[in-house]
Amino acid sequence: MKKIIKTAILGLLILSLAGANLGVVMAGKTNKYKNSRFKYSVKYPTYFKVVSKSQNGDGITLNGNGASFAVYGSKPFKKMTGKKYKKLYKSYGMKMKKTKTTKYSFYYEETHTTDVSLYYICYSKKYKTDAGFYITCPKNKVKYFRKVAKKIKKTLKFKK
Repeated sequence: MKKIIKTAILGLLILSLAGANLGVVMAGKTNKYKNSRFKYSVKYPTYFKVVSKSQNGDGITLNGNGASFAVYGSKPFKKMTGKKYKKLYKSYGMKMKKTKTTKYSFYYEETHTTDVSLYYICYSKKYKTDAGFYITCPKNKVKYFRKVAKKIKKTLKFKK
């Protein structure tokens, strides 16, 4: 009986250590990316490290915690709404799941063979630009990264 209890405790300890880096969703310190070209900023967890910056100032790509994260901006050819984004992305042949639209934003997920991509894009009526991000993560971490995406989405702000 003691051996079973010791084995169970050891197993729980190993599981908790293995998942320790997944336990905190943007608590504490964050990094901030500012894009002066498209007038937006976004905060993201410090475990994401910049791996590349676009030469034209559209955004950055980061990696961390088993996922890739890209932040970008653009100048759409017309005023966008959540419904227009959804229609546009459907026309690209995206296999969208878990879609959510608001007046000026659009969220969707796309499942691939081994991973899932979580996309969020929004439009600034004031600046006539849009900004967004996507996180591509392994399927076994999608629940965690949905929480991360939700937190990041709340920090995406347009400003002067």
